[in-house]
This record gives sequence, C-alpha cells and structure tokens, in this order.
Amino acid sequence: PDSNAPLGFRLPVIDMLPVVNEQKRLLLACRLETPALVARRKEDGITSAVHPMLEEDIMRLTVGGAILPRHLLAAAAEIYAMRAAGETPPLPKDAAAPTPAVSSAAAPLAAVSAPVTPPAAPSVPKASLAEKMNVLLLQAVDAAKAETGASSAIDLGERVRDLIGLMVAPPVTVTDGDIPKSYDNFDGTDRWFEWGGGKVRIITTDAMRGSLIAVLERVKEAGGDTLLLRHDIAPVSGQLTLELLNTFKAKNTFHHLPVSEAAVLAALGRMLAAQREGSYDDMPAEPPATKDNVLAALRNHPLLRGLRVWSMIQQTHAPKEAQTPAPPPSSVLSSIASTPVAVVKPPPLPGAAPAPPPPKPPGFPAARPASPPSIVAKPAARPPAPPVVKAPPGAPRPPPAAKLPPPSQGSAA
Repeated sequence: PDSNAPLGFRLPVIDMLPVVNEQKRLLLACRLETPALVARRKEDGITSAVHPMLEEDIMRLTVGGAILPRHLLAAAAEIYAMRAAGETPPLPKDAAAPTPAVSSAAAPLAAVSAPVTPPAAPSVPKASLAEKMNVLLLQAVDAAKAETGASSAIDLGERVRDLIGLMVAPPVTVTDGDIPKSYDNFDGTDRWFEWGGGKVRIITTDAMRGSLIAVLERVKEAGGDTLLLRHDIAPVSGQLTLELLNTFKAKNTFHHLPVSEAAVLAALGRMLAAQREGSYDDMPAEPPATKDNVLAALRNHPLLRGLRVWSMIQQTHAPKEAQTPAPPPSSVLSSIASTPVAVVKPPPLPGAAPAPPPPKPPGFPAARPASPPSIVAKPAARPPAPPVVKAPPGAPRPPPAAKLPPPSQGSAA
C-alpha cells in the first residue's frame, strides 16, 4: 500500500531474516506437523514425523549457511513431491564422491601405512538467542491469528499489563481504578500504571450500548492521562455514545485495537508464560537462554517495539508540563480606573505673585541654597518701547478702563 495512505489503511511490513540450522528444522517441523498431515500419517499407520521425506533429506536441507525461509520451503516442497511420487531426489553438485573400494590384497598394507582415525565431529555453532526468539514469537503470532475465538477485554487488559511489565524498567506500581467499584456489570479492566514519575490509566472494555455509555459517563472528566482500549470487532454506535466518546477524546486517547495487534499481544502472553514455566532453559543458544536474556531479546524485538498501542501508552504516560494560567482579561472600567488622572493647573495671572510652594511635612530636611553659578548671565536687552503720542492740550481724557473679573477655573467665562 501507499506509504502516504491514512494510518488505518496501511499494512504492517515485516522483514523476514535468513534462518540458520536450528531455525530451519523448526520451520520444516511446523510444515510437516500440520493437523492434516498428522491425521493422514496416523490413518496409514506411519510413525515417521517427516514422511514421505527421509531423515537424510532433512539433513541436506538444514546444513550449510543461512537461507531465506521461502527458499528453504521451496526446496523442501520439491523433495517432498519427488518422495511422494516414488522418485529419488538428485544429489547436489557439491556432494562428496563415493570412496573407491580397496582390494583385499592391499587392505592390510593400507591399514599399516595409513592408520584409520575417526573423523572429528563438526562443531555446530549455536544459533543466536535473538533469532530463536524471533522464530518462536512469529510462530506464536500465527497461532494466535489462527484461533477462531476472540479474546475478551479482560484478557486484553492482562496482555497490556504484560507488555508494560516487559518494556518498562522496574519498579512499576499498579493500582485498580474506580470503575469496577462503582459499576457492578463492568466487563473489563481499569488500572493505573505508575513509573518514572508519570502515570497512565488504561481501561479495556468491549461493552456495547448502555454498558458502554455507563463506562463513558464515568471517564468523561478524565484529565488527559487515560487510554481507552477496545477490540475493533466491537463497534461504537449511537448518538449519545458518540457524543460521550468525542468528549472523552478531546483530552484523552482512544484506540480500536486491530486483529494484528491483538495477535502480537496474545503471542507475547504465551512467550512470557513459557518463560515462567522454564520452557527455554535448555535451549542451545548464544547467549544462554536465561530469564534476563530471554526478556531482553523480546524487549528489543521490532514487532513489539513498533506496536501502536505501545506508542500510545508512552504518549499518555509522558508527564504533562505544568501550564501557568493566563491572567483574566481586564475590563474597560478597570483600565480606566487604573489610569492616573492628570491635574491641570490654571495659568498664573499676569502680574500676580508666584504661588508659594506647598508646606513640607515635619522632619523633612531643608533644601540647600543653590550654589551661585560660575558664569553670571547678562540681562536680556529690552525691545524699544513704541513712541507715545501725547494728546493735544485741552482734549478730554478717555474714561478709565473697567476692571475685568478674574477668569474662572475649569469653566468657560
């Protein structure tokens, strides 16, 4: 599919690595031990687990270096068809030629001159533990996909708990949520997981209609630290249900788990259960299949680290940065009240004496007299006075000018 397609329409891409000797045997055994072949051999009374092939055919297919799985299965299918038809598969070109027989007369001399030494057993290198766990995990995934019955929401919650326990360094604190306490018919899990300074609440439920509404009513006030999981075979419908779900998704995370992810989680549960039962203790591998090495190989597997549900758990668990609340917007009235009012002083009257300075509070130090300036300013020259025209003698004098009232302060005259 196109890599630019929406995320829900992309198919997972898995790189098939070459397999080595022990992995070749496991892959051939998986094909030869299918229920149909086992039933057919049982009906024919055949006890060989590789019939119609022979053990020498298995040896020829599993020796040598690493090979891609599809090439190995193609070669095995060709040998299988020839053995079933009664034909003998041809020997490979690099097979060793048969040793010519030694005559009876020369046998004693050959025995004396060249003593027979037993051939040294070839040292078979141990397969990598990571490769073996990869093969076992893929087989467990295929087995989980082949199962007809779907897992419940409770099983999904347990598998998510296994995933967190594997991926997260201890300690991890697990506490139960409030939904099972307040809702008797709740069919799922509600747990808080806390590690590394962060918390995440994971709820699994496949409830429908009224039961799902009851669950969504109890998580609508979640504050961004909750992940709601359900299988994609459980749809969500109804106007009220969708409204409550959209309210939840506005702050939190919701994920419809596809079948592929559910199969990987189920395979992980099987692998961890087998490890606890000691199924891998005697596995020849490098490094040895100890508990820590097995868990490390699973933890670093790209199929598990690339799970979408794991990325969602990490994003929801990440500590949220504390946001400083923004100050409330100031009203127009408060902005006006806070603005200082400028006091406008009236201009001094012409010829009036300057107003005395305001009285100083008691205890205020007296101002020092100003030091005389170093340069004495010269008085400015006065403009020439206009010529005075004297009235002719005997002319009447003009009446005296009426005195105008002083201008009022703050209002028009």
